[in-house]
Amino acid sequence: MGVWQRIVDFLKGAGGVILVMSVILWWLSTYPGGNIESSYLATVGHWMAPLGKLMGLDWRMMVALLTSVVRKENTISTLAVLYGPGAGGTGLGDILGKHLSPSTTLAFLAVQILFIPCMATVSTLHQETHSWSLTLLSVAFLFVISMGIGILIYQGAALLGWGV
Repeated sequence: MGVWQRIVDFLKGAGGVILVMSVILWWLSTYPGGNIESSYLATVGHWMAPLGKLMGLDWRMMVALLTSVVRKENTISTLAVLYGPGAGGTGLGDILGKHLSPSTTLAFLAVQILFIPCMATVSTLHQETHSWSLTLLSVAFLFVISMGIGILIYQGAALLGWGV
C-alpha cells in the first residue's frame, strides 16, 4: 500500500470524525452566549479543573483530554478551538508554550499517552472480553493510572523546583 493510499485511508477514517468533533466543539465553546468562558464546554471544563490543577492544567487542557476519548487526534483540534488562533499568525505551539510550563507539558503528555484509549479501542476491548465489567474496569484503571502519573510528574517537579 502506497503512502498516498494510507493518507486517503486516514482522511476517510479520521478526517470525518475530526471534522465532526471540531464542529461540535466549536458549537459547545460558543453557546449559549457566544463567549467561550461561559460556554457549555467551559462548564464541563471547570467541573474537571480541580483535578487538572493538581497537574498544572487549566480547564481547556482537561477538555482536550476528555475529547481524546473519541479519537486521540481530537486533542489538537480541541486545543485549537479553545485557545484560538494567535494574533499575527501565532501558531498553536507558540500559544501553548506561553501557557504551559515544562513540567505541566510533561504531565499532560504522560496523561495523554496513558489516558483512556479511543472509543474504537474500548469497543474492541469489549468485543474481545465479552464483558462490560472488565471493559469499564480497564477504562477506570487507565484513568486512575494516567491521572496519578500526571500528578506525580507535576508535583514531583514542583518539589524539585523544575520548571513549574
